[in-house]
Amino acid sequence: LSLTAHRLDTGANWRVLVLSPAHHKSHNKPKGGATRARAANSAHMLVPRRAFSAALPALLLSTRSPAAEPSAVDRIRLPAPSRTVAVGDLHGDCDAFVNVLRTAGLVDATARWTGGDAVLVQCGDVLDRGPQEAECLALLRSLKMQAAAAGGRVVTLLGNHEVLNACGVTSFVSEAGATAFGEPRSLAFRPGGALARELAGWPVVCVVGDTCFVHAGLTPEVATPIRAAAANTAAARWLSGDE
Repeated sequence: LSLTAHRLDTGANWRVLVLSPAHHKSHNKPKGGATRARAANSAHMLVPRRAFSAALPALLLSTRSPAAEPSAVDRIRLPAPSRTVAVGDLHGDCDAFVNVLRTAGLVDATARWTGGDAVLVQCGDVLDRGPQEAECLALLRSLKMQAAAAGGRVVTLLGNHEVLNACGVTSFVSEAGATAFGEPRSLAFRPGGALARELAGWPVVCVVGDTCFVHAGLTPEVATPIRAAAANTAAARWLSGDE
């Protein structure tokens, strides 16, 4: 099992777009209640803190990708729960997944949710390699409903193997997986189909509390709330068959 998680300082990440990094807390903090800020690829400039706070929403919207609506930014953020459990690549091994969940105290002996208000983040690569892909998907669907009823949350992220399947790549599919979804595997997850539309609800990036979860990693160019939301929106539109 693998996990990549990036610590996210919310203020600092917003500053990637319109402020210098968090230096203004120390030697870059000028006198007179002003904040030292800089726009991308420009020189430093001094902006009164009150005026800057008032202008911040407009500045953020002016730099966002057209694909990212404000609601998309909200959807990738969850408040800090009492407990967060993250599990990486399942690769069609539902038995191992259940064992991990039981060890973490999230399910009982019958794989029913017992995690209360905890958040489970599955960090992608549910598909390929193992023979229990359909069972993994069915369990995740069930746990999402059960966790929500208990005040918790199950988040499933896109991994590269979900994308490979949507592209019709079957190189990593097991013999059992080739026929597990009722049609040729190269077509089973095609964009616009039922399974791909389900995957469209899986974000690329999710922030729980102050921790950002993603499969594999993020480049600095994407590691901002607006651009991460744009990545989620673009992936969802493609998988839904809208692009």
